[in-house]
Amino acid sequence: MSAPYYFPIVVFLLLLAGCKTTAIKPPPVAPIPPALRSLPADVNPLNTPENIQLQLDLAKRNLYQTRDGHVRLLSTQACTIDLIAHRGHANYPENSISAVKAAFAAGFDKVEIDIMRLRDGNWVVHHDAMVGRASGFASGENASIASMRMENFAKLRLRDPKSLQLTPEFAASLAALIDAIAPVMKANQRLQIEFKSTATQQELIALDQFLTKKLGQRYEYVAQDIDLLAQLRQLNTWVYLGIIEVPATSSMQALGRQKAAARGMQPSRLSHWAEQKSQQAYRRTRINWLTEQGMQKVRTRLGSHAGIHVDHAALTQQPTASARAKKINLPIYTYSVTPPAQHLSALKQLKDKGALPAGAIVDDSPLKICTTLFNGIVTTPLSPAKTSLVLRLPSDADFSVLAEQERLSVIGQYRKLSGDIAQIASANAASKPSTQTQNPVLLNVEFKTLSDENIDLSTDGAVRIYLQDKKNP
Repeated sequence: MSAPYYFPIVVFLLLLAGCKTTAIKPPPVAPIPPALRSLPADVNPLNTPENIQLQLDLAKRNLYQTRDGHVRLLSTQACTIDLIAHRGHANYPENSISAVKAAFAAGFDKVEIDIMRLRDGNWVVHHDAMVGRASGFASGENASIASMRMENFAKLRLRDPKSLQLTPEFAASLAALIDAIAPVMKANQRLQIEFKSTATQQELIALDQFLTKKLGQRYEYVAQDIDLLAQLRQLNTWVYLGIIEVPATSSMQALGRQKAAARGMQPSRLSHWAEQKSQQAYRRTRINWLTEQGMQKVRTRLGSHAGIHVDHAALTQQPTASARAKKINLPIYTYSVTPPAQHLSALKQLKDKGALPAGAIVDDSPLKICTTLFNGIVTTPLSPAKTSLVLRLPSDADFSVLAEQERLSVIGQYRKLSGDIAQIASANAASKPSTQTQNPVLLNVEFKTLSDENIDLSTDGAVRIYLQDKKNP
């Protein structure tokens, strides 16, 4: 073939290759202004006087605002317990890639996820045995996770935690989640993996080797089955292992009352375990790991790098267990099957008793927990009204809703972390009243002498008015 014939073909192939190799450039990231470069890399980089002043004021309170508008703690050093995000960040679909990434970005020490095996042996990230509560197919069909193959599971969409509607985000395989989060995890952050399926020794070996390759030592295992955890200890001598104790009786009863009051409503994601267990099965499977015998069994079977995960109600009922566990260096972590506010209240009670756990699996933000338990927000002196609202808000204010705080401040109020509305104290209102005695000022008032008026009582020229009688018109 002569050159004139194949030359156009060569040109076409070169153009086609050029189209295939052309990469889509990501949008440019705005540079951080010099005044804000001491703040975290995800700080809002808007280079305006208003944003720079806001960030500098927030920094004085141990806070900063991110690119996406969230307010976070600059440092969590004051928070002396590990905070573990329950199935990822609570504002995102549970056990989703977005939820796990958001939780690590929010500063959680650890993020807990649930894994189970499909029919074809693939590990996936999912809590429930059945489709429905947290996930669903667009077709509405129901199915068990264990009966699926990967090609079917990949079509499963996750629900929004508030609206409960299916989102565009699909349920993830464990491999996909690990690939997504490994680059964003810090060296001191951990992925806590809870087993919802059993596995053979060979399957556990393959899983552990995969995790070590991808995450190094940035992962942990937890389960309700101590035999499964003991198997993992034989395979891995350094990984943390946590035995999960099923909920306390009081929590199960409270959960039953909540379910009765909310009959017909979608069950809380925190309480779904109880939805799957009858009271009979609960009584049969519950082991009190907080007793001295229980702790010794955990230490004997799982080794020195192990801990106990209990319902917060169990620890509040047995607060002396904290001291007993510390003596043998056995950490205790609390979780909740009741609303997050009850868990936080229990942690406050445990703190007052000197029985705080080593950590807590929570659905609240580090900002709320660290501030409530450890005064994570720096207190500033009472400031005059002309200073910024950030510096005037009390330390118990909810800084995650700054726009609402601005509106409330107009009438001298603010929203507390507890959700209550309170008055903002000002420097003027807080100043002590003057004790100097002042003489009263007397008014000099003159009253004129009053005299009687002459009133003419004569009837001459008066106007006479006659009223008509209805009976005798």
